[in-house]
Amino acid sequence: MLLVLQYGTLWLTGKLFNPVPDPGFVPLSTIVAIQFVPLLAIVAVIATFTWRRTGSSLPGALIAGLFVTWYIVAGTATQVAF
Repeated sequence: MLLVLQYGTLWLTGKLFNPVPDPGFVPLSTIVAIQFVPLLAIVAVIATFTWRRTGSSLPGALIAGLFVTWYIVAGTATQVAF
């Protein structure tokens, strides 16, 4: 719901909705969180498919864990100190 509120406000006003009047709080974390909506949907599909095929939650958990790990590692910016 917060994602819908943030994007709706951003689309209508051009500004982010800030539920906390503290200037140190930046609602950009909600914008970053949008990537986890499709990620969780994909994990749900994988888990449901493997549960129905095998009757066990272990294969789905392992595949979903590997997929989430791959996604996070691939999306993490790394820097090398020279």
